[in-house]
Amino acid sequence: MNGLIITHGDADGVCSGAIAYNVFKDFHIVFSNPSDLPVTLRKISREYLKIIMSDIAINNFEEFKECICGLNCEITYIDHHPLPQEFDLNKLPVTFIHDENACASELMFKHLSRYLDPDMERIMLIGAVADYADDTLYVKEILSRWDKRSIYFEAGVLVNGLESFRKNDERKEEILRFLASGKPPSHHQGLIGAAFMNSFYEEEMRIRIKNSFKRIGKVSYVIDPKGPLGKAATYARSISGAIVGIAVSIEEKKADISIRTESNLIDLNLIVRNVASKYDGSGGGHRKAAGAKIPKDRLEEFLECFSKEVEEALKHLHISNG
Repeated sequence: MNGLIITHGDADGVCSGAIAYNVFKDFHIVFSNPSDLPVTLRKISREYLKIIMSDIAINNFEEFKECICGLNCEITYIDHHPLPQEFDLNKLPVTFIHDENACASELMFKHLSRYLDPDMERIMLIGAVADYADDTLYVKEILSRWDKRSIYFEAGVLVNGLESFRKNDERKEEILRFLASGKPPSHHQGLIGAAFMNSFYEEEMRIRIKNSFKRIGKVSYVIDPKGPLGKAATYARSISGAIVGIAVSIEEKKADISIRTESNLIDLNLIVRNVASKYDGSGGGHRKAAGAKIPKDRLEEFLECFSKEVEEALKHLHISNG
């Protein structure tokens, strides 16, 4: 069949894509992200008979609907990110599989389980651990059949190793195909070496953040951490004691932003969607992990506004509970 797998390039996206590829071995593979998904969809050839999309949030429903409706093929969309408020499934010609309480790897595995090689359980578990989504009943049940320590080790290898190939779709595709065979990440020579080196780089980054973070109210941020933005945001939060940590990478005219919190009192997805749209950008994610892309000359305004929105959310919660 002439088909296509569109997935995110992080560990959960690669694992869910590998699970799909284990079944659909003749499908082409494309990596995308929430900001670039409309562009990706508009470039798709109409010759495809089936498209599987995984682990990519929908930032703008109307734009997404326009792109999807222009494709004359069978479409399956599998994701776990919060949906836009204006989302209307009845307007989409797709098979829609969505659950915010499970990772994309788990959802993909459940969807295709009857066709999968049994060893793909391990790839699903690795994706779940990598995405901090290993606490569902389904994952716990399957994890009981494996050694937890080995699964966590493999997830660490994949997460750290992929950081070296963040902008290299060709290498990520090769890794996805390797995982689709059921083999663990540590058996991939390129991944294990990259993971080893990146563990040193991460420690150097963590030490730098101690001396370079800045703080605005309840938000701590670091610019150009020279390392994984998600981890940098986590370290900025934990080292400073702030409620929210932000890490920013400046790339040409854009600021790529990663945001993390451990607080149950705020919803980063809602806040970043609102704030990013005010500054000609886009954003979204989960309650405790989100991201955004905005013009770099609006970054200072974005940070100030984001901090105020966090304060307002906490103040509103305090008033509501008062």
